[in-house]
Parts: sequence; C-alpha cells; structure tokens
Amino acid sequence: LGTCILAKGVILRNLKLPTSIRSLLTMRLDHLPASELLVSKLASVLGVQFDREALFHIFEVEGGGAYRFGSALLSLEKKGIICETTGVYSMLQFTSPMLQEACLRTMSLELRASIHLNIAAYYEKVLLEMEYSPGDKVTEIPVPGENDSNPLQSPRRRGGSKDLSYY
Repeated sequence: LGTCILAKGVILRNLKLPTSIRSLLTMRLDHLPASELLVSKLASVLGVQFDREALFHIFEVEGGGAYRFGSALLSLEKKGIICETTGVYSMLQFTSPMLQEACLRTMSLELRASIHLNIAAYYEKVLLEMEYSPGDKVTEIPVPGENDSNPLQSPRRRGGSKDLSYY
C-alpha cells in the first residue's frame, strides 16, 4: 500500500491504527468521493472481475450519469482500486479480491439484493437482444475465449458455447 511518513510532532503510540487489513481497506474506501464509492460498491456486487457495460448500466439505474461514471472509473484506476484485465476481452477487475469483499461488506443485504435485481434485468435484456424469445429455455451461453468472436453474440450465431443445463 505504500510508505507511511509521520509528520513532525506526531507521536506514534498515540495513533489509532486499524486492527486488520480488512478495516484498513474499508477506511480507504470510506475516503473515496461519492461517485467513486458508488462505482466501487456496484462493481463489488458484479464480482472481482466485471464487465464495463454492465457496470455502466447499473450505475445509470442507480442515478449516476455518463460523465460521473467515466471520471470515477479513471480515478479508481489511478488509485489502484480497479484495473483493466489483459486478454482478448476488455474487462475490469478489482486489484485485490479483498478490496472487492471490503466494498461488498459496506452494503446492507437489502441493498445488495436490489442491485442484484438490476443486474439480472440488465443481463435479461442482453439475452433478449441476442435473439432469444421470452419463454425460450436458455441452456447455453457464450463462453469468452472459446472463439475470436464477441462473447455476447448469440450461441445460435456462433459455435462455441457451454452447456449450463445443470444450473
């Protein structure tokens, strides 16, 4: 996390330090500006690794705007909280699973459930745009990395998919 340099006159034994790494991470998150904290919290519900478009959609649903989203995302990257993944598909991820968990723990179960519903609605919309009809039994979804094509394309239009009927 870095080096700590005490200012003149500060007595080390009088400082109240966090008792755990988790509380240190929570303190770091608590000092984020509101839009960055919102993006972090929403991303934590999506998981350690997440899709930028899904995060943007959820941010808009929760009352954020495009400009605030972009600037918050850039700031979180500069602060080392999130980063882009390397690979074929451009995804984002928390720089540490503990950071994701710390963000998640700052929210009530009710709030997380509400965000989960918004995420589900977003992915349902994505599936509908992939030419599925209401009532279709979706047993396959595209798996990123199987082909060079877009992972959000319909499995009807591309070959690689994974059977998910066991869910």
